[in-house]
Amino acid sequence: MATASVQNTVENKQEDICSHEPLGGPFRELRLTSQIKELRQGPGWLAGRNSRTLVKHRDVRIVLTALKARGYVHEHHAAGSITVQALEGHILMHIPGHTFEASPGWLIVLEQAVPHEVEAVTDSAYLVIIACCEPFAMLAEIVPAPGSSWHGSLHHAPLRAETSTTE
Repeated sequence: MATASVQNTVENKQEDICSHEPLGGPFRELRLTSQIKELRQGPGWLAGRNSRTLVKHRDVRIVLTALKARGYVHEHHAAGSITVQALEGHILMHIPGHTFEASPGWLIVLEQAVPHEVEAVTDSAYLVIIACCEPFAMLAEIVPAPGSSWHGSLHHAPLRAETSTTE
């Protein structure tokens, strides 16, 4: 009976992550809805947040994060430029002097080294893509910015994509 359960788990994993390569392999195919579900069942979720690195190449990292309502990721920065795409829920990304709102369909882009915090308005999941230039650039994503503080006021403004009417 235990063998059937293990086999079922392995088959489900292969369905969700269709790659036999390591995180830095030549290809990966992921079902994000299954990944989010797993994050919400993991031990980190009890504390309000769970993350998983989905891809780790020399020049790019992709991290999936699930964050409970009113959950917070404290100030930090990345060594490379980042994109943050809300997949579920509603998040706020605070940078000095500005707050972006993101829900499914919104994308936030920050240049390298911009200090930022993430706050979940509702249970949320978001994908972070980090452009890396150095082998250990990912370490900066989890280290608070030196001397960081959030003094001053932050205002709320939705991120809007600019559109052009000229061809």
